[in-house]
Amino acid sequence: MTMTIDEKHVADLLRQLEDEPDRPSRIDLARAIREARRRRRNRRAGAAGAAALGVLAFAALPVALHPRQSVEPPERAVVSGAPTPGPASPSPRPPVCKGEYLPVPVKGRSLVTGGDPSGRWLAGRLYPGGMSHPIVLWHDGKPEKVTLPGSDQRMLDVNRDGLAVGETFVGNRSQAWSVRAGRASRLPVDGGAGATAVNDTGRIVGFRQVGDRQLPVVWKSPQSRAVDLPLPGPRWEGTAVGIGEDGTVVGKVADGPSGDLRAAIWRTGSSRPELLPLPSLPDGVAFQFAPGSLAGDWVVGTAYRELDPGRARTGWQLYPTRINIRTGKSVVLTDPFHVEVGNDRGWLAGQARGKVVVLHTEAGLRELPRPGGGGAAVGAVSSMSDDGHVLGGQLDLGDLQFRAVRWTCR
Repeated sequence: MTMTIDEKHVADLLRQLEDEPDRPSRIDLARAIREARRRRRNRRAGAAGAAALGVLAFAALPVALHPRQSVEPPERAVVSGAPTPGPASPSPRPPVCKGEYLPVPVKGRSLVTGGDPSGRWLAGRLYPGGMSHPIVLWHDGKPEKVTLPGSDQRMLDVNRDGLAVGETFVGNRSQAWSVRAGRASRLPVDGGAGATAVNDTGRIVGFRQVGDRQLPVVWKSPQSRAVDLPLPGPRWEGTAVGIGEDGTVVGKVADGPSGDLRAAIWRTGSSRPELLPLPSLPDGVAFQFAPGSLAGDWVVGTAYRELDPGRARTGWQLYPTRINIRTGKSVVLTDPFHVEVGNDRGWLAGQARGKVVVLHTEAGLRELPRPGGGGAAVGAVSSMSDDGHVLGGQLDLGDLQFRAVRWTCR
């Protein structure tokens, strides 16, 4: 089997290994790996029970094999590119956050997999047992259960109208779905596919599967057939991971299955994608950048630097990064954490060491608390509202138990 882009380069692959649980992410190029594996064997019984939280937060595969060395640059951030005003509404005072468990319609484990820009909608899934996972949509904290066919169901994004998009596995391939008002609809596409993001006009982006390749696609509406987005060359592949309100699309692409990851931008009215420049890092330039989401003018993701450029990528240093798609300016944080989501203010959230959930604002890095206090939350974060006031994720309770959590920050 030909390996897809993420198999060699991104920490998401660790979530797909036989000994690692499958943790939700806003983007999933590794789906191709799993789909091919499904053709060869039945999925491991009970894998979904461990799905949320047992991931290695800081390492791509070479780092797992060769332990990561400590890199502590003196600056808090490295800024490259043309000067531009910083994110809107800066505040020197760190937000005060509190967590609460989200109610669920059935007993058992639960997690959050996405949310809308307002913070009023959160999407997640439930673990009543077996390989099938009912979808749950929370509106202002009130849950609604939605049942989809297949297995490994997940909704990865929601818009302000409550239109959720995602995927399931039906048979041996991925199927893209939309859900609105409790009703699920297949997204029209040729072959296997997955939906990753939706904007408030109802335009949806994601990927379709062609053999072992993933190709970025866009749906004009939930009723429209998927249209391929152009790529820089015939060998390129990838997936779209975010879409702005003006129709601008950001994707994660590479030149062939072993190519380094780059961020591609498809601007409205343009016939070709634009590759964003690789960000400058302490002691060098990134050799790849893996975008995770688009919020306002900011593409949020992770930049990678080789620890020893003279050797064959024996280990990587990861840097939380945001790139302004209007100016090309990149801001690289030296606070070490694995970034998952961002907002249009330039805030970032993700996991620090020990799977501690953290939020980075203009006031610096802070840990998100457990519901009811009692120290820092250990788990994951999957969504953040545009104003940063609402974050969704889950708390690791130990023994493969986890519960969906909403944090509110003021």
